[in-house]
Amino acid sequence: MNAIPRSLIIFGRIALLLVWIYEGLIAKLGGQRADEQGIAEAVPLLPDHLAGLALRALGGYEVLLGVWVLIGLLPRIAATLQTLTLIAVSSTGLLFGREQIGEPLDLVIKNLALIALVWLVAAAASVRTDSVRDREPADG
Repeated sequence: MNAIPRSLIIFGRIALLLVWIYEGLIAKLGGQRADEQGIAEAVPLLPDHLAGLALRALGGYEVLLGVWVLIGLLPRIAATLQTLTLIAVSSTGLLFGREQIGEPLDLVIKNLALIALVWLVAAAASVRTDSVRDREPADG
C-alpha cells in the first residue's frame, strides 16, 4: 500500500487540534459559549456548584487531547479517546441540555464527519508507519 503524504497527515492533525483547542480552550476554559455552561448545569447528577469545575476539567482534557493528536503518538488510541469523548459529550448534551443545542441534527452530522476525520488521520498515520517500516532493510 502506498504511503499517505506526511503533509496530508499533518494537515489532518492540525485540523483536529484546532477543533479541540476551540472546544476546550475557547468554549469551555474561556467561557465563550454560554450553552456549554447551561448543558453542564443541566446534568442531573452534577451539582450546580461543580458544573463550572467539571466544564473546565473537560476543557483542559480536550486541549490535551488536541496536543496529543498533533504529536501523533499512538494514533489509534488517540482516535478511540476522541471518538468516545465526542460520543460522551454529544450524548450528554442531547440527553440533558437539548434546549441549549440549536440544531441537534447538525451536531450529530458534524460529529460523524469529525469522527471520520479522526479515524482517517489515525489510519493514515498507521499506513505511513507500516509503509516506512516495510522499506527499511532487515537487520542481520
